[in-house]
Amino acid sequence: MMSWRVLSSVICPNTGIVYSHIVGLKLLRLIIWYESDIYLLPGDRIHTTKNGIFVNGVFNQISLYNVSPYNENLWDEIKNKWPVLLIKTWILKTAHTLSIAMRANARTDLRQPL
Repeated sequence: MMSWRVLSSVICPNTGIVYSHIVGLKLLRLIIWYESDIYLLPGDRIHTTKNGIFVNGVFNQISLYNVSPYNENLWDEIKNKWPVLLIKTWILKTAHTLSIAMRANARTDLRQPL
């Protein structure tokens, strides 16, 4: 079983393909290109097994299209190609944080961090 942590993700609005920057053992960093009903958020844990892919302990159907070694220039190009995606990433992070806060019966500040 391999274990990975998601560092960041962006989605292409035209194709629905998601690009995620992940890190694994020995700080091996990769960029994965996939399609799924879920969007991997920073901090999510991915475990690959012979039975499939588990995200945060839950089995998920993920169509994996490509795995590339992490390259900062490539990742910057992906992020900068679709600037709207950064807004979506912030919205999803905020929604995820709000969901956690609501479950903990806490308050949260929804202003975008500076």
